[in-house]
Amino acid sequence: MLRKTPQDALLFEFGCYYIADEFPWQGPFQTWARDSAERLANLVEKEEVAALVSLLLEMAGNRRHPMVFALEQETHIDWSEDDRFWQVFADLVTLIAAALSSTRTS
Repeated sequence: MLRKTPQDALLFEFGCYYIADEFPWQGPFQTWARDSAERLANLVEKEEVAALVSLLLEMAGNRRHPMVFALEQETHIDWSEDDRFWQVFADLVTLIAAALSSTRTS
């Protein structure tokens, strides 16, 4: 399987599983995050998982991060424009980062 960069892996993941019309706004997001972490870990080289975790945490802390904008384009959700959407996004990517971190150490 051809491995992706962390950025391309996130675009692929969000483009497949977090599209506006299909997004489960009510949560809980732990299962979604765990499933995403599993898929993402398989999309990038093992050495790139730490970079992916860092990118996710950077995005959670910066609603103007260029990758947030790219994911908004991919998902058709204005994650950064609405405070409620932003909170969901920040929580989700933080959960994905935590799940990826735990898969790295197991």
